[in-house]
Amino acid sequence: LGEPPRFRYVTAWKDRLWGNSSDDKDVVYYSGVNRPFACPQSQTIPIPPRNRDTNGVTGFLPRTDCLGIGRTDSLHQIDGTDETNFTRQTIKEGIGIWAPDSCQVIHDVGYFLGNPFGVYTWGTDGITRISDERVKAWFETDTYFSRTRFDTAVACYDPALNMYILNLASPDQTTLDRWIGYDITSGTWWGPHKTSEFTPTGCVTLRNASNIPISAFTGSDGKLYVYQATKTDGSATGIAFDAQTNWMSGGTPDINKTWMDPSIVTKVQTAGTLTVTPRTGGLNAQLGAALLHDMTKGSERLP
Repeated sequence: LGEPPRFRYVTAWKDRLWGNSSDDKDVVYYSGVNRPFACPQSQTIPIPPRNRDTNGVTGFLPRTDCLGIGRTDSLHQIDGTDETNFTRQTIKEGIGIWAPDSCQVIHDVGYFLGNPFGVYTWGTDGITRISDERVKAWFETDTYFSRTRFDTAVACYDPALNMYILNLASPDQTTLDRWIGYDITSGTWWGPHKTSEFTPTGCVTLRNASNIPISAFTGSDGKLYVYQATKTDGSATGIAFDAQTNWMSGGTPDINKTWMDPSIVTKVQTAGTLTVTPRTGGLNAQLGAALLHDMTKGSERLP
């Protein structure tokens, strides 16, 4: 059959490998059934329009009954059962996959970091941008993450938390030194998170020694890192956590409110101090003065 194509991106669907070649970025190849080595030139499907940009195909979303294929400005799908009836149709113009490694299919719903910038889902109800509410600024400003590095974002699924995990670079950084999570059960976003123990390069879903699926982070040092019961950060004992409460207190909009002394409740420790830096308002509110909580007390009223 000659020299096989060199795939940039690849996925599995209908017992075949589907991939995009570096030689022709506007075309998708598919292999024979259970024959990943057999990708003849005749088994290709063009993803239009040709030569619109230099990116071509930018990601795959293999759902049960259809295969999603993205460009940076459009989303397409393949239907059918074999090479006799595989057909392509355009799902959406104007919305596309920006980060190839952000693509995850969870409970037969596709998740991806897309263009216009934001996180999208693609399921039976169509395409929805799930980052439009409180975290819109994460993706539409340069305050929280480096948008120039969005194409390198890497995602995985955390089965223990039922969460879509997305690794991103902070402003002016080139490494994936932050991550955020979308709680699928509650429909809420968590983060941004960081660690001082290692430099994340991505994440992956694995199985532990008991064959239970878990999520793990990959580090630039070549190691895998998993969650542990004791929430330390290696040799770095200080852990940063950005806690946001509902600034529409009681579900009410902008009316006069009185913000009194905060009361902090923590698990009693033998020693330690928790630094609390309050912020009243929205995502763009200014930080207040730092407050110190004595963690040996468990409960304390701060100034």
